[in-house]
Amino acid sequence: MMHTIWRRSAYADQLEAEVRDAHCCHDRDRCASCRTKLDEVRAIRRDAVLHSIATTRPRRSLH
Repeated sequence: MMHTIWRRSAYADQLEAEVRDAHCCHDRDRCASCRTKLDEVRAIRRDAVLHSIATTRPRRSLH
């Protein structure tokens, strides 16, 4: 599972770099393609945070 997290994080880094280096739009006015990439980056980062929270603070038992 952790290998998958690292691979997705690297993919998010790559997407973020592509958007940063893109010449099709600007920081304040992103094109649809760049907005989609940034949405995917946010989702990957959110999943990584949720995974780290779940692994460091497991759910309490109901007993």
